[in-house]
Amino acid sequence: MSGRIGITFGPDGVSENVERILKGIEVVWLKDLAEEDRPGELEKCDLLLCQFLTSKELTDGEWAALRNVPAVQTVSAGVDQVPMDRLGDDTDLYANVGGWAPPIAEHVLAMALCCSRRLVQQTRDLSDGIFGFMGYGLKTLKEKVALIVGYGGIGRETASVLSRFGMEVQGLGRRRPEDSLLSRGWTMSELKEALGQADLVVLALPLTKETEGLFDDDILTSMKDDAILVNIARAAIVDEGALYRRLKSSPDFFAALDVWWNEPRDGGAFSTDEPLMELPNLVGSSHNSNQTETAPREALEIALENCLRIVDGNGPSGLVRKDEYLR
Repeated sequence: MSGRIGITFGPDGVSENVERILKGIEVVWLKDLAEEDRPGELEKCDLLLCQFLTSKELTDGEWAALRNVPAVQTVSAGVDQVPMDRLGDDTDLYANVGGWAPPIAEHVLAMALCCSRRLVQQTRDLSDGIFGFMGYGLKTLKEKVALIVGYGGIGRETASVLSRFGMEVQGLGRRRPEDSLLSRGWTMSELKEALGQADLVVLALPLTKETEGLFDDDILTSMKDDAILVNIARAAIVDEGALYRRLKSSPDFFAALDVWWNEPRDGGAFSTDEPLMELPNLVGSSHNSNQTETAPREALEIALENCLRIVDGNGPSGLVRKDEYLR
């Protein structure tokens, strides 16, 4: 196998895995080159491997050169941060499908259990000296219906985890999912009907033009009054005000959020527009559902394997429809 792959990160800490998986491929470590040499070397590549492909990840010269590169693979699963208009029309973009799925699926289960066992409220009460031995209406997940909205790599791994926990798992996608893990598949046109019979709803779909603000007042009120909503996708899929109103009016309705509308990535203070953090039926984490001690290495390996398939033309996964994204 031959080919030339440019990489925007490393080589420290990743070169061993890169060389092992991309054996026979010429690897260009762009960070090791002088800045003025990078665009020319990038332009000669068959593929670029990058972390997120944000605007700041490449210089203007590198972005211009990238328009002539046939393909880009991200290590990240999501690609809504990519400035799509800076990619060439003929440049294929591949997301890292399933790359971060195992830790995220574990996180979904942890969040669902935190809600069903009322752990946030119990912790708050204990800190206030309240020992509510029988007072929380604790629930089981076993034999309940879980609906996974967005049935890609993360969705399928989540289905595997939840089914082993004894849940009946259903999937919903643009096309009706068919999988031995699922008791039923739904399409987006059936969203409200599917939500109305689910006890746990997991959002694992990408943020696109069609999904931005999808979970508004109308959609949220179609869910059961005692349902659990877990969002490990993107915050903007859910309308913040609508979620606050649903949580406030339905104390047995729970939401568990790993993603937020205003995420301070520069060390700033975290805040929400609505007073969500005051609510006892909200569980949160700091957009770190993908983080474990082994996850970065495992995700990189999956991305590298897909790079081989791209260069070899051997059925790569994760091809992105660039025109569906917000920018």
